[in-house]
Amino acid sequence: METFTAILIAVVVVLAAIVAWRASLIDDSAGDNDYAGLKAAVNASQTAALSPLLRDPYYVSGGSQEPQVSRYEADVYLVQVTELLENYVAATAVKEAWDYKANN
Repeated sequence: METFTAILIAVVVVLAAIVAWRASLIDDSAGDNDYAGLKAAVNASQTAALSPLLRDPYYVSGGSQEPQVSRYEADVYLVQVTELLENYVAATAVKEAWDYKANN
């Protein structure tokens, strides 16, 4: 009977060791996942700081939508086209003034 009890105690101790070992593996995995999630969040915030496409109003963080590339392009190109048009109008005014002076 004492041998049987000793074997049962040994089996229980081995099972407890296996459970503790598995728990430590799961804990390590969860820690790795926490670190990976934290790293991804930091990278996302750094990337958003570098790219206006990944900030409001073109992208809503935490949302499931993709960035609104067409809206971003329209805003960027509208600014460029407006600037070029203003430069053209100003240059035309200068040209017309010089043409008027030269012809009169």
